[in-house]
Amino acid sequence: MSNLIVLVVGLAVVVGVVVVVGAVVVAALAKQKGGANAAAGGAAGGREAEGPLPYEAKGALLTDAELRFFATLEPAVAAVFGPEARIAFQVPVGAVVRPRRGLERGEGQKWRNKVDRKTFDFVITDARTRVLACVELDDSSHAQQRRRERDGFLERVCADAGVRLVRVEGRQRYELEGVAGMLAN
Repeated sequence: MSNLIVLVVGLAVVVGVVVVVGAVVVAALAKQKGGANAAAGGAAGGREAEGPLPYEAKGALLTDAELRFFATLEPAVAAVFGPEARIAFQVPVGAVVRPRRGLERGEGQKWRNKVDRKTFDFVITDARTRVLACVELDDSSHAQQRRRERDGFLERVCADAGVRLVRVEGRQRYELEGVAGMLAN
């Protein structure tokens, strides 16, 4: 009788171990599949999106006007700031400034939201990516009331954060000396 009890207990232990190992394997497979969905951009809840996602390439990062200005900005930056200076374009304002530390709870997010989705046309940095100046190219859209309000807000943001903002009127042609002079002032 004791041999039978030992056999039953032993069998129960083996079945228990198999059940636990099986559960661990199933959980690991489920986690791996969920991780693959997330890495592939799967929808919430682990469901995969069917078909292609609704995105397309935008094309050029700069408008024709910005590209014309950039052709003059590059040598002007080298002349004023030296060959180590770099130019980045379409830089999010939030990558250049942030709300001051020590604001009341929720205030920091409120001020982050105010610069969210706004970009500087060009940001000039030194070789270590410290910002030397931000450049805004003012084309005809800057005459609109909404754009003037945005521009005024960005001027205040930069002034209060201690970031230099250079505004350049949009033109068909730019002179190297003129652009270098704006950057040097």
